[in-house]
Amino acid sequence: MTMMMTPEVARSLCPAGGGDGLVDRHGVLTIPGFLTRAQCDRLIALSETQPSEQGQVLRADESDPGTLIRQDADTRVTSIIKTFGIADDIVPLIGRAFFDWVEPHYGTRIEWFEFPDILKYLPGGHYGTHNDSERWDQETGEWRLHEDRQYSLLIYLNEGFTGGALRFEELGLTIQPETGMLVAFPSDHRYAHTALPVESGTRYAIVSWAAAVGAPRVHEGASLGVVYLAPEYIPPRLRRLA
Repeated sequence: MTMMMTPEVARSLCPAGGGDGLVDRHGVLTIPGFLTRAQCDRLIALSETQPSEQGQVLRADESDPGTLIRQDADTRVTSIIKTFGIADDIVPLIGRAFFDWVEPHYGTRIEWFEFPDILKYLPGGHYGTHNDSERWDQETGEWRLHEDRQYSLLIYLNEGFTGGALRFEELGLTIQPETGMLVAFPSDHRYAHTALPVESGTRYAIVSWAAAVGAPRVHEGASLGVVYLAPEYIPPRLRRLA
C-alpha cells in the first residue's frame, strides 16, 4: 500500500494533535500526552481486530554474507500488528507527529514514512539492543546504511505493565512509557536502543520510520508500503499507476 499525506490533510483528519511540551535529551525527543488516553484505548481496541505476525530481525545470510535476510530470533520477542485495515485511524496521527514535531525539531523535511505497525509485548517480550538503519561492516570497519531510515518514531498506547522501558545504553537514558507519549530519535547507530523485557501486563506501541529528503538511499526507485508527504516526492512510476 502506498499513500500520500499532506499537512493540510493530516490536520483535517486529525485536528486535535496534542502534546504537553517538548523534552530533548541527547537528541531523543519526547512529547508527553501527544495522544489522549481515549485515543490510545480506541487504537488498542482497533488493533485487536487486525492481523499480526511474529517480529523478526535482519541477519547476514550464512551462504551469502553480503545479503541480509529476516529471521526469527531470541533477541526479539514481540507481535507486530499490521494496520492497513485501520489506516484512516492511524496514518493521520503519524503524519501529524512528523509534520508538527519531528520536522521542525530536527530541521528536516520528511519524504516519506513507513506504514505504521503496532507492537504488542506480552510478559517476557523484549527487543535486544539495535539501531534502526545501520549495520557494522566487518570488512571495511564502518557502519553501513541498510534501511532507508533517518528518523524513528514511537507512540506508546498504554501503561499498566511492569518493565518494558526504552533504554539508550550509550546515552545513559531510560524512558518509561506513558500513555500517549511520543518518542522520536535519529535511526542511526548513535541511537542504539533496547526494549527491556516486559515483566507483567501488556505493552502497546505504534512504530514508524521516516526517510529524509536528500538523504542517502540503499534502495533506488519507488518505495511501496510508505506514505509520501508531498505530491512531488511520489516517483513518476507510481503517479502513472494512480
